[in-house]
Amino acid sequence: MSGRILAFARPAIVIAITTFALFEIALRVSHHFYPLPVLHSDSYNQFRGIPHSSLFGFKLNSHGFMDVEFQVAKEPGTFRILGLGDSFAFGVVPYQHNYLTLLTPASPQAAAPASPRSAD
Repeated sequence: MSGRILAFARPAIVIAITTFALFEIALRVSHHFYPLPVLHSDSYNQFRGIPHSSLFGFKLNSHGFMDVEFQVAKEPGTFRILGLGDSFAFGVVPYQHNYLTLLTPASPQAAAPASPRSAD
């Protein structure tokens, strides 16, 4: 009886290990070309988009950001704003309605004078 079980168990274990190894290799090869969130990465850029890909109908820039093209080197007289946030800063809100886009001086909403408001 134990001989029959052993005769069945050995090929089943070899098949399971081989299948797992081939699946792992396939995931790692595909991750090299199309990064997957399933595989862990210590890279600083692990959550950055793929440059020039489309995200919710908006084409990401060459740096992988959901923004228009910009120069990394800051020119004199340039005013930059750092935006921190959750999924509303990057993700669920379409680019043209995002609060960071509305803060840019090129947008008509930012160019209009703001009315004074009190913070309650």
